[in-house]
Amino acid sequence: MAPGDASAPRCNAAIVSAMSPLLGAALVVLLEGLATAAVFPVMHAYCAALGGGELWVGVLFALVAGPKVLLNPLWGRLSDRLGRRPMLIAATLGTLSGSIGWAVARNLTWLAVARLVVGVFSAQAALAQAAAVDVTPPYRRAHALALLGAAFGISFTLGPLMGGLLGSWVSPASVGWACAASQLVSLLVVLFALPETRAESAVAGAAPAAVPAPVRFRDLVRAPAVALLLLATLAMTLSLSELTSTLGLFTEHAYGFDTARTSYVFALLGLVAVAVQAGAVRRLSARFGDWLVAGAGMLALVGGYALFAAQPALSAFLAATVVLGVGAALSVPCVTAMLSRSVSDADQGAILGVNQSVIGAGRTVGYVLGTWLYEMRGAGLAFGGAAGLAAAALALLLPLRPSARSPRAGGAQAEVG
Repeated sequence: MAPGDASAPRCNAAIVSAMSPLLGAALVVLLEGLATAAVFPVMHAYCAALGGGELWVGVLFALVAGPKVLLNPLWGRLSDRLGRRPMLIAATLGTLSGSIGWAVARNLTWLAVARLVVGVFSAQAALAQAAAVDVTPPYRRAHALALLGAAFGISFTLGPLMGGLLGSWVSPASVGWACAASQLVSLLVVLFALPETRAESAVAGAAPAAVPAPVRFRDLVRAPAVALLLLATLAMTLSLSELTSTLGLFTEHAYGFDTARTSYVFALLGLVAVAVQAGAVRRLSARFGDWLVAGAGMLALVGGYALFAAQPALSAFLAATVVLGVGAALSVPCVTAMLSRSVSDADQGAILGVNQSVIGAGRTVGYVLGTWLYEMRGAGLAFGGAAGLAAAALALLLPLRPSARSPRAGGAQAEVG
């Protein structure tokens, strides 16, 4: 867009009008993330209290991740047809019920059913992303998704602290009540602070009458750009999930960290990601485009994992932790923004639901893969494998490089001329 383009004021007005829905969507992501992450530090203790072993811990995590893989695309498609708010209300009520089930569970079967309910209804992140995309012009989507990513990072910094303190001071079951409270607040946000956004998709660049009819899932993911971006997302998620599942083992074995010190490392990762997503992604995307920023983030992931694999001194380890936080914060929202722009407005909910399913599958496999590799050969193989996955994600991104004649991915030229 040239500096004097008359559409610039309209775009700026659209961004201002979208601030309230964006804030509501970010709060939904934050509150769901708190409920998700709060159970991490107490899962083992709760299973043991109810008579379960290590296998049950894996089963309970899988009962949440598995249904999300299968059902998030359906949630997204239904939200394309029925609206974001009705589906968000249904999803939040479901996760609220599952959280209460955790709090009142009397045996492992009861707890498993509660976790399955959470897995079936855990669609808030994908639906909130779709709502944010609805009210955001295409060239601003990386910024909007980065704000949601920052909310997610905050939740995964505070959630484990909340769950760990409640589990230690009260009981593991009490964490369920805290999760239920977060979902009750989320329900109030959806009801009173998040307007329906599906009908407002004209701010993203097209009037509702001009929006094409949705395409079938199979045709949606067959598009070459969509397939490459989903595969890149899978590779990134596998690598980041390996990090999540092995970081505690690594810090204990390599540096003698206890649980408290390890939680500080997780907090450092989360804080770095929040700072980058909230402050840097928008500027970098506007200046260089999403493709280049995402590639830089993936390179940072490769470098950080390589340092971890070398088991460096503590100072270098902490520096590598910062590098990994930066890499994740740069790559994830920009790849998601590129994916969003690869489909029509009518398919935003569907494609973001598919994306969340890919992320869920990556987490399910990555948690197990990372632990297995670490137990087999230690940090070298585990983090070397994570570096290889990040490099694979970068390779998948290379064919999508914007041509010299086309606008930068992310629409930066629409703003800077």
